[in-house]
Formats: sequence, C-alpha cells, structure tokens
Amino acid sequence: MKIILGIDTTLDRCSIALLKGEKCFRDSQQMQRGHAEILMPKIINLLKDAEVTFADLDLITVTVGP
Repeated sequence: MKIILGIDTTLDRCSIALLKGEKCFRDSQQMQRGHAEILMPKIINLLKDAEVTFADLDLITVTVGP
C-alpha cells in the first residue's frame, strides 16, 4: 500500500491531501497569506488522522506555481 502526501499552497488556498491505499484524508483552507505558518501543523494533524508517520510516506508531491 502506497502512502502519498500532496501539498498545494498556490494562490489563495492552502491544501493538503494524503492517500493511504484507497482512503483519502484532506484539509484545505482559503487564505491570501500565511500558508507557511499553518502548513506543518496541518500536515501533522493529517498524519495523525491517517495514523501514519513521516517515515511511512512513500511519496510527497507539491505544486509549483505563482
């Protein structure tokens, strides 16, 4: 089972998603600024909800944009 973390902080939304097998955990918040300040706490909470650790991740994906 692959565990994939996806991160998107482009434009006016901070979004993360974790795919664990066929289950998807996600969190998204509309915001203009401050993505960096909330990103790690959101990721930590998402990992806890999915009952996985950073070491369990097989792949981390990110968007590249403005």
